[in-house]
Amino acid sequence: MLEPIEVGPCSSKCAATGRPFRQGERVISTLVRNGAELRRLDFSEEAWQGPTSNVVAWWRTTVPVKPGGQGARPKPTTLLEVFEGLISTDAQQDLAYILGLLLLRRRVLKFEGERTGPGGSRRLVLSHPKSGKIFEIPVVSPAADRQQTVEDAVRSLLRLRVEPPEQAEDTGAADCQGKSAP
Repeated sequence: MLEPIEVGPCSSKCAATGRPFRQGERVISTLVRNGAELRRLDFSEEAWQGPTSNVVAWWRTTVPVKPGGQGARPKPTTLLEVFEGLISTDAQQDLAYILGLLLLRRRVLKFEGERTGPGGSRRLVLSHPKSGKIFEIPVVSPAADRQQTVEDAVRSLLRLRVEPPEQAEDTGAADCQGKSAP
């Protein structure tokens, strides 16, 4: 069995405004390149103004509601959860397609077939056997000007390391777990 690739928990507050996140709040999580380092930054939906040139990936997620305000920290986001977040946006279909192929190759997802989408576009139908979820993703190869960005994003996701909780900058007051946007 393959080990999940961990992205790590989000901070307890918005990177742009400093406002603390509320349980159940929808937020935008990003992976930002700063030189050779990759860092996760989280934004409230109100403060999100779109990706900057150093953002290699972004996805929508929800701050979980902890039963009774207490409870164990949720597991860090896995590559599958990043994929689910990406397929909910039209902006990064090329990255979602490449991650879908990677998850298919690693046997995390299963190929169910192919169908023709709107306008005659090709779409892959993939399933996640453990959860029973079905994903339909457009076949979108990265354009020449996006190939390096997509390649860097995938490399970064594959080698990302999580800091131990006591060394992380985040206070742990709120953790985010990647969820597929409706």
